[in-house]
Amino acid sequence: MRELVKYRHAPIHGQLLDIGHRYSMLHLDVLLLIYHFAKNATGAILEIGSFLGGSTMACVLGMRDRQRRQPIITIEPGGRVKHEKFPSKNIARDLERNLAKQRMSDEVKVINGRSFDGETISAVNDV
Repeated sequence: MRELVKYRHAPIHGQLLDIGHRYSMLHLDVLLLIYHFAKNATGAILEIGSFLGGSTMACVLGMRDRQRRQPIITIEPGGRVKHEKFPSKNIARDLERNLAKQRMSDEVKVINGRSFDGETISAVNDV
């Protein structure tokens, strides 16, 4: 909890506030916790269901702030969604575009598929 309070008064708060407004349905505190977990993780990060990329971006920012970089892999099956604030006709395309806008594409391996499919599992294991 103390770390969360520290982050609320640090520059990362503003960065994730902006990312949250643009790309995520998650509460800002959840994005801050994802950032914290990525910053303190010791290995690769696997995210399943990245949607438009808000939590993925929190992972990238956390990874950037740690001493040692590890792969960030995200699995997204794509599709479309009708949502009042975050509609998407092509979730996978929008995810890739959003990562590119934030200059994070090179730091994330996006796998388009379902997490339980054999091809997806093989692609994760190949990273």
